[in-house]
Amino acid sequence: MEEQVASKLNESLGSIVSQRHSYDAVYALLISWAETDDAKIADEVEAVRNLFERDFGFVVSEYAIPSDRSGANLQHTLTTLCMQNGEGKNNLLILYYAGHGDASPEKRRAVWAAKRVGGPTLNWYEVMPSAYAWGGDILMILDCCYALQASRDHDDRTVELLAASGLLEMTPPAGDWSFTTRFIRVVSEKLALLSSSPSASHPTEGYLTVEDIYAALLQLSGKDMVRTTPARLVLGGHGESIRLRPHKASIGTPAKPSAKPSTLLSLTISLTSSFDDKALQRFRKWLRTNMPSDVSAITVDQVFLRTELIQAWLQRPQKRGLKVAVADEMRARGYLDTVVLQPSVLEEHEDQRAEPEEAFQRLQSWNERVYGCIQSNILLNPAFSNPQELEGVRDDRQARELGLSEAAHLRLLNARLQAEFDYSSMSALPRGYVSELLDYGNLAAGRHRDSDSLLVVEKRRYGEGADPKDLVLSKIQKLSRLLSEVSSPAFHITRFVGYVDQPLHSQMGLVFEANIPATIPHRADMPPFMTLELCYRQEKLVPLETRFALALSLAKALSNLHAVGWLHKGLRSANVVFFASSHAAHLPGGKSRFDLTHPYLFGFDLSRHSADPSAGDREFRRGRQIYTHPRRWGVPREAFYAVHDIYALGVILLEVGCWRAAKGFDPANKGFSDVNDEAEIQERLVGSAETYLRHMAGGSYCRAVLACLTNGFEEEARDVQNPMRLHRAFEERVVRNLARGVVGIEER
Repeated sequence: MEEQVASKLNESLGSIVSQRHSYDAVYALLISWAETDDAKIADEVEAVRNLFERDFGFVVSEYAIPSDRSGANLQHTLTTLCMQNGEGKNNLLILYYAGHGDASPEKRRAVWAAKRVGGPTLNWYEVMPSAYAWGGDILMILDCCYALQASRDHDDRTVELLAASGLLEMTPPAGDWSFTTRFIRVVSEKLALLSSSPSASHPTEGYLTVEDIYAALLQLSGKDMVRTTPARLVLGGHGESIRLRPHKASIGTPAKPSAKPSTLLSLTISLTSSFDDKALQRFRKWLRTNMPSDVSAITVDQVFLRTELIQAWLQRPQKRGLKVAVADEMRARGYLDTVVLQPSVLEEHEDQRAEPEEAFQRLQSWNERVYGCIQSNILLNPAFSNPQELEGVRDDRQARELGLSEAAHLRLLNARLQAEFDYSSMSALPRGYVSELLDYGNLAAGRHRDSDSLLVVEKRRYGEGADPKDLVLSKIQKLSRLLSEVSSPAFHITRFVGYVDQPLHSQMGLVFEANIPATIPHRADMPPFMTLELCYRQEKLVPLETRFALALSLAKALSNLHAVGWLHKGLRSANVVFFASSHAAHLPGGKSRFDLTHPYLFGFDLSRHSADPSAGDREFRRGRQIYTHPRRWGVPREAFYAVHDIYALGVILLEVGCWRAAKGFDPANKGFSDVNDEAEIQERLVGSAETYLRHMAGGSYCRAVLACLTNGFEEEARDVQNPMRLHRAFEERVVRNLARGVVGIEER
């Protein structure tokens, strides 16, 4: 939960400082009429808003001029805007108008009209002085007839006018040939060139000038044979054109400062309300408006939302038993549990406010530990994991805010899938839903037939040489029911869309959204995703901290799946996928197109609820047997349990630690193809961990891998009446050891 908010903040605020425009703040007011004879104007206003807000990061607001007292109302709006935000001389105001204009050439006075004939009007020449209360520069972009009549000389500030037409000219209506459409086209093209130019990252460059935009508009008007010629005037100032510094997209991370900072400040900001989208907008506006000019970078490192929610939830009388269980759990895990019983963890550690970094770390650690203990008790402790208790958690508002409701819902759903659900109601997506399929092994990339968005299809064949269609359909429908309910990023499953049946190819497919930002261009010659198996061959040098983050993400994902009672049953590096991401460039040493710290799990065709009877799936393919527990080779000698998933994870963790595919640990360099003894392969993998892994990834990482590969959870797994034991052991011996390794790297 905190990670999502921090990521959202950094995504939103990342460009405000180091890639900010040349002004301290830029405000854009988009003006149109509430009553109009051209319905397309609203679409163009929305397009301008997207351009200024998304691509430039400006503060944008809209104003629809009312028919009654039009001039007075617009004047009041401008005055209020100037009083609230126009005090600074280094603030820019952009006024954009889309509508009609009336002619009064003899007096050079601008009149705005709601309709071409009849309808309300206002005298812009009377309203315009209200805008001059703005303390900084002003850019007026006017898409109306007779637009140049709005010009007036002014003082030493720059007031620049970009008009759709000259004094006596009519302009095309809203649509393909309108001034606004051409303006957006020109600016978008220049932004694309700017983002691909090396100079775009230079601290004194990387901007557009209105003069350049105007020149491109003139050129475009000539090409398109548009009769109306745009006009431009610079009034006052020093004759320099206004510069607009674009917002270069930086998904998931703030932009890096261009110069080494001389001073670093760490601030703690407390909010009296919950952090929602409205709070985010207020935060953005505050930073844009009042940030000192010598701030070179800003990063949101920590967000703490759970602390008070956790404490408030545990203090409820009906949660007294859970509170005691959580305290016992923390004590059993070796954590200090005293803060659990305190009304405020911050009050408990008041003396640490002078050391914010240490206080943050303690608070973050407290949050994670208590939250983990609460979740494991709710889902796995027999005293609290009964259907009635789970339903209460699922429907509880505070539990929903804590992120516990979805896990409780999935646990309930898993328990009821067999008895209560008619899978036949899960129908396939319409034929042709996915188009332009490009195969990449067991996965395929496609596009939604309507929205053109990227999709990933996980294929399952049926018929000759495979399972019968009815059996595959039953598995697919059951999986669809579960996957359609998963939304939490804790499971590392990208959003499920549905399933398709492709009888011409004798296959079905689970369809997922490709978790790729819209800012990442799709190239037909480059897949939008990469499997971990392929990464070992193509990504030769991956920093240790990136590999540790990947390993920890995979371990946590499996722990969360097991906590809701779901077994993966197909873990291997070919089923771990990374998507293309603009964030990848900001990873340590990252030159990859893919974010290797955020894996997504596929291979769900073999998954099942841990209470289901396990089919004796035969597995003779050596490439998959390497990840298979020895007792599950060939014709399985026992049902599939969580320890078999854990073994497969151990093989993947060994691979990640050494950055080598598992078959590469065969001393004969034959990928174990000539080894028919499953115990021998296990011994060689364990030997590789003991020989290479401790040296390459450290002792904590090695202990985590060996716990997975050496049947280190057999005793806990046999206690089927108390699944908490296995969950606790896995968290301690695997997740916690991997986390220690991450901390060790960060402290070097």
